[in-house]
Amino acid sequence: MARHPVDLMMIDGAGHYEWYAEPEYVDAAIERLTSFYLNNL
Repeated sequence: MARHPVDLMMIDGAGHYEWYAEPEYVDAAIERLTSFYLNNL
């Protein structure tokens, strides 16, 4: 396991605002963060 793990997620068509306001992008980010946290915390 990496000492300081990093994960970069980019979604085509999503800007800064969409990450917080559009359910499809929010759901994708939460799913990815949950997996990342479970594996690295």
